[in-house]
Amino acid sequence: LNIDGIIEYNHFYFGKYGALLIRNDQYVEFYDLFRTLPAKFLIQQNYFMRNKGIYVASMGLNSYNDRDIHSILFTRNFVQNNKIQEPFGFFDNENQPTGSEGMNGEGRLNPRSRVAAPVVISSSNVDVFRNIIYNRDSRYEVGSQVSDQSQILNVTYNWLGSKDEEKIFEKLFHRKDRYDLAKIEYLPYLLHHSNPGTPLINQFPSYSPRFFIENK
Repeated sequence: LNIDGIIEYNHFYFGKYGALLIRNDQYVEFYDLFRTLPAKFLIQQNYFMRNKGIYVASMGLNSYNDRDIHSILFTRNFVQNNKIQEPFGFFDNENQPTGSEGMNGEGRLNPRSRVAAPVVISSSNVDVFRNIIYNRDSRYEVGSQVSDQSQILNVTYNWLGSKDEEKIFEKLFHRKDRYDLAKIEYLPYLLHHSNPGTPLINQFPSYSPRFFIENK
């Protein structure tokens, strides 16, 4: 609370337990402070590469205040080549969870309330705008942790690892995966893999998802 922060021009490399975490969960006894004191962050021009764990950047503020009071803008960052996996299953040679159970069900179960992703959003006042996000060793690129299906999360004008909308759709974890989560709005998305300021975009949907696929 009571902060106007800028995080820029940093290199977050080879982390094992997350690179950036921003939270300010509201407590009832401090309601008046959360309602009046600002918390704003601009996160720009950073490189997040070759990290492991359950997230690279996890961001969320108290979402019950006006955006003029609490907000995060995550823009012109490069989130690439990170290996983010669910925190269960066997461990690899670097003592990191593999994110998969054994053939006979060994390993811990996937928690239902949280998703592991390079970029995690936990409040609707976080804007993820014009970034280069591509992590082929991660199941998802962006994940919602906002348990309010009425909310829409702004993840527009980003490169999300492909020009193919079907591939992008599968790399986002939100309302389509769990009915009580906020929806991620990803259109328009960028068509250039290295320039977050490119004018090349796809703004029209070209993929109609199927919500039941036989034998899956």
